[in-house]
Amino acid sequence: NARYTMRLDYLENIDHEGNGQAWRFDNPGYRSIGTPTAFNGFAILDSDNYGGGNTQNADLVTPPLDLSQATAVEISYQHHYQHYDGSSATFSCSADGGVTWTDLESWSSSTNNPALASFDVTLLAAGQPDVRFKWNYYGTYGWWWAVDDVSIDAVIPGLWIGEASGDWSNPVNWSGGILPAGTTAITVSPSASHWPVYTGTLTLGLSCGSISLEHGTEMTITGNLVIPAGKALDVHPTAELKVE
Repeated sequence: NARYTMRLDYLENIDHEGNGQAWRFDNPGYRSIGTPTAFNGFAILDSDNYGGGNTQNADLVTPPLDLSQATAVEISYQHHYQHYDGSSATFSCSADGGVTWTDLESWSSSTNNPALASFDVTLLAAGQPDVRFKWNYYGTYGWWWAVDDVSIDAVIPGLWIGEASGDWSNPVNWSGGILPAGTTAITVSPSASHWPVYTGTLTLGLSCGSISLEHGTEMTITGNLVIPAGKALDVHPTAELKVE
């Protein structure tokens, strides 16, 4: 599957109170979140650290995600929400660029440290060109919400991931375990674990619909390549296609 991971300090930080009390990435209150990657940083809105008499209402929002080719989408992350009366933690998804939001879950009691949050958002996000996710904390001199290790998995037919090997005919090497058909648009991503190797005669329109080799990728055809009129083969200048 296509997997998106992201640096949380690159996300949009929206302060609805306008008092500068929003999400931080330097753990100003020296809180602990029990994730294996906590040492390299995490996002936290620490209401207690901002002190008495202060209210926080802030969003952490992902950049736009083009999931127009996805047929299934799941997002997961580790978090720790420490509850206090009057505070809340809400996770939401937008399929229209942030115009409207669907709340996926809202916490009003403390979680484990850490707790795994996982959501299948296929019905909401699959096939949409501008998907965003949002973490909102609201509280007045409450405790905190810490978020770490965000991962988004999308099944994209025709996406080569090379999970097990370079074998074109092994379903494990394709997103969603789906072998390409004659009309499938193939994309070889730089994040693939192994580069594809096709054995035999590869005919566009028969073996697959089209092939796109993204920057820095490779593909080997042990046999012949046939490109009929009207079919497309797109090779980035830094990619390499070998026909042997």
